[in-house]
Amino acid sequence: MWQARGLSMIELGIADGDVLVVNRALNPKHGDVVVAEVNGDFTVKQLFKRNGMVQLRSGNPTFPPMLFGDGQTMTICGVVTATIKRFR
Repeated sequence: MWQARGLSMIELGIADGDVLVVNRALNPKHGDVVVAEVNGDFTVKQLFKRNGMVQLRSGNPTFPPMLFGDGQTMTICGVVTATIKRFR
């Protein structure tokens, strides 16, 4: 389980403070919401994989997609399978 921080995934139903259920055994595929480690920092984004191109996209149009080039590292840590909303 991970706790979401920020508003980058709000339009995909993930709000600041939500608890994310993350399955590390699933093979991530196009369209999945994933937890990824990018250059040593963790992020939650939607995986975009098409024609050999990989991007991580947010669920908020004010955040640009994350593109990857030489020298950058990205590791998918798991697939988000559910969220738990906290009221208190």
